[in-house]
Amino acid sequence: MKDPDSLLRASFRDPPAGWGPVPFYWWAGESLDRERMAWQLDQLCAKGIRQTLISYPHGPEGTTMAGDPPVFSPAWWDFLRWFLAQCRARSMTAGFQDYTLCQPILGEIGRDTPDMEGGQLSCVADTVSGSATAHLTAEPGTRVIGAWAYPQTEEEDSEQKSQSSRRGEIGIPPKAEKNNSALCDLRGFCSNSPSSSNLFFDLTEHVRDGVLDWTAPDGEWLVVLVFARLSPFDPLHPDSGKLAIGRLYEPFERECPGEVGRTLNLFFQDELDFGSRMPFWSNRLFEAFKADKGYDLRPFLPALWHDLGPF
Repeated sequence: MKDPDSLLRASFRDPPAGWGPVPFYWWAGESLDRERMAWQLDQLCAKGIRQTLISYPHGPEGTTMAGDPPVFSPAWWDFLRWFLAQCRARSMTAGFQDYTLCQPILGEIGRDTPDMEGGQLSCVADTVSGSATAHLTAEPGTRVIGAWAYPQTEEEDSEQKSQSSRRGEIGIPPKAEKNNSALCDLRGFCSNSPSSSNLFFDLTEHVRDGVLDWTAPDGEWLVVLVFARLSPFDPLHPDSGKLAIGRLYEPFERECPGEVGRTLNLFFQDELDFGSRMPFWSNRLFEAFKADKGYDLRPFLPALWHDLGPF
């Protein structure tokens, strides 16, 4: 049996042909020209380059510079087939960077799929004391997900805490007459909560047209309004992967038969962009979370931005 260290050293001394620099091959700017590109491939090959990565830049607003012929046009597919044949004749391989193309295509998928909705969660918050009114407004064009208020000081006596805890354990929220809001215990939502009392008001029904006005009872309260900046594509959708493959990758198999996994052996993505940023929103989020964890995520959402204490 050969010494693994010796094999490693030998591989560094004489690496396989595919192990080397992989330059980005920018196909934008001037028109693609077969004679010129054949010469460029010869120059790369002479310098030991055995793989290139077809790439397209984008403008300041993120739009792909489509090149000439435009990427994915019939003329472009014809050029790509010729290019792969030229690579194969030189014992070279090629890859394709979908960095600037993935997000627009995913957006098209979302717009074409009626029950798909993604986005980014965000919030606005304020801290108010008894008799003060919290006034919170969601960003224009966003979807309100919920609103909640959490006590920042302990105002209950021990008997009140005990009653609240017992009712929270069995999922029955104690009532608070003020503001017609139900005072709930987070332990009623998450059975693993270690705290004896994590009380909060669910204020979602008080939100009107993206605006929450709520007058606090005694004590100090953190009031949070959570909303989602919507975007078309949802990676949590059960068909998202299949639809992305069908729209972005299957055309390469259809237009370049026999080349995917052979001469075209790499798809590169360094900034996968779903059209939104974390924390992600999905219209399937609550259902999926409850199925996996067994409790309702909603009143815990503000913990993404604020310290709600132990629960």
